[in-house]
Amino acid sequence: MRVPLEILELILQQAVECLSYQDTLRLRLVNSLFDRALWPASAHLQNEKSVFKSWHTFPYKRKYLWYLIEEHYTRPCTFSYLIQGIIELPRVACMSLREQHNIVDKMIDAMIHSVHGPEALYGLHRPEDGTPQQKCYYTSTGRRDSAESTLIAGLIVSAIYRGDHVGLRDLLDRCDYSGLWNQNLGLVPVDLAYRGGTREVIRTLVEHGCVTTYTGKTAWSYDNTCGLAVAARHGDKELLETWVTLLNERAARHEQNIYSELRTAVLGALRIGKIEMAAVLERYLDWTWSDMNMLWFQCLNGAIKDGMLDVVQWLLSREGPSLARQSTQWHKAPLFIALQDCPFQKRPAMVELLLDHGANPDGGVGVSHTPLHIAIKNGEEEVAILLLHRGADPNVVGRRGPPLHMATQWRYPRLVRCLLKHNARRNYQFRGKKYVVSQDAKVVGNIMLLLGELGLEAEPVQQEEYYVLGQKCTS
Repeated sequence: MRVPLEILELILQQAVECLSYQDTLRLRLVNSLFDRALWPASAHLQNEKSVFKSWHTFPYKRKYLWYLIEEHYTRPCTFSYLIQGIIELPRVACMSLREQHNIVDKMIDAMIHSVHGPEALYGLHRPEDGTPQQKCYYTSTGRRDSAESTLIAGLIVSAIYRGDHVGLRDLLDRCDYSGLWNQNLGLVPVDLAYRGGTREVIRTLVEHGCVTTYTGKTAWSYDNTCGLAVAARHGDKELLETWVTLLNERAARHEQNIYSELRTAVLGALRIGKIEMAAVLERYLDWTWSDMNMLWFQCLNGAIKDGMLDVVQWLLSREGPSLARQSTQWHKAPLFIALQDCPFQKRPAMVELLLDHGANPDGGVGVSHTPLHIAIKNGEEEVAILLLHRGADPNVVGRRGPPLHMATQWRYPRLVRCLLKHNARRNYQFRGKKYVVSQDAKVVGNIMLLLGELGLEAEPVQQEEYYVLGQKCTS
């Protein structure tokens, strides 16, 4: 009987769920079709380093973790020691094998969502002595949590992951769960719900007082994470609205509010360009105009620094010229941020966008070191010329002199010509000295004469423009 290759490939893909990890390895060796169907990335699965390297796309995580548990006595690792410690807990040890299997399968749910790298989870180590329920685990990264606390956290993660709100409610009713980071699992259980929990799971967590801000762990340190910001960055409108609605209701019952969390969520969403998420959150912010204006101003500054043109466009379109011109005692005007902090490749487009929406090309009233000075100092002729075309004052004397002085000193003939065209003063005074910028035909003649004496072609010199900066001491 002949089976079409497409059908055989589908059969193999479905059969994976019924195969052990070792059987999967053997079947991949039959031919290239089996290899492609059973493991799309074609990694060498016997090679532990290869598996760890492709862990994020590895399709058999659950199967591999079961394999590590089965091989605990011949190939012990951090994860298998942890599972062994959980099985030895008195309340787990008295369960049937089927119940223990279910417990382990739920712990695997949690491990799959860990932020720890596979090397940290599956590296060899020795557990400390102690009773199973008090036993803590130590690695090179420091102290780990007890098996009992890890079991509780793992079961909560599994209930959230599977959408089992009934089981989750039962767990939270019986256990004192604080919502802290679990070092063994490498996650905060409630974080998974902020990333993708069902409505009933979220309702259960909120009713049991789940935290809105919790301590997560980055690669180098612990930091505070706002749950609403996590939900906003995830990009699911329905999920975000569910969280905001339920948390708002809980806060109202206690005569509180979640303004701080909403503000952090707006900043977090716009930081990665999730404009639609910021629009959802805005509906729940009944702040005064000044508070909202300051929030959008902070968002604008962050978007400019990150070079996010679409976010800047959205903010300026809704708030108008007042936002483009705004500055405070602690914050520079947006145009200065664009010239000093915006990524170099996006700087001209960012400056033009701000000018299109009413930014002051001189940076504000009474500013001596103007955007034009900064553009010349940065060597950005295109930006400087754009500022001049949009009305920048070419005669403001800054710390380094007027723009014409800087452009001549740093040899930008095209910019000098543009400055003169926009009525920059050729004669000016700076730091007690008088200067004049002129086109000196005598200098050009001397250059041509020198080139002729050297036997070089002098004709191209006549096609260039030469500006001479002369100075005299004041009497």
